[in-house]
Amino acid sequence: MDKKYYIALFNEETWNEFLEKGSLVYGTTSKEQRRMEATNPGDLLICYVAKLSYFVGLLEITSKAYLDDHPIWKNDIYPVRVNVRPIYSLKAINGIPVLGLKEKLSMFGKLKDPRNWGIIFRRSLTELQKHDAKLIIEELRAASEE
Repeated sequence: MDKKYYIALFNEETWNEFLEKGSLVYGTTSKEQRRMEATNPGDLLICYVAKLSYFVGLLEITSKAYLDDHPIWKNDIYPVRVNVRPIYSLKAINGIPVLGLKEKLSMFGKLKDPRNWGIIFRRSLTELQKHDAKLIIEELRAASEE
């Protein structure tokens, strides 16, 4: 089975909490349960921090989805979870600006109005095309080596 690539949505606070808690569990809302259940071990999550509009990490999923209400994050439970293995993790401030990749990512070419690019990143677990994912992963790798 081919691995799939998904956006893992964070805000700056939840990304920092994720890093502080060991970077081993990704969670999302109950609203995204079906999407999370469609993921498989080996799939990759490309971490995106909303409002900053930065790519900040790459995680490999290491478990099937499960429900857990043990607190990890301060402001929400995010009970639909998977275990992950971090591959690349940047501090939010050192992330890769999404608009810096706009001309290279095919997802931007599909927009009717380019000013509405943020709609691509409104939901967690949006599946990315392999070409776009690999380009973002290469940028994360390069930034991780700096």
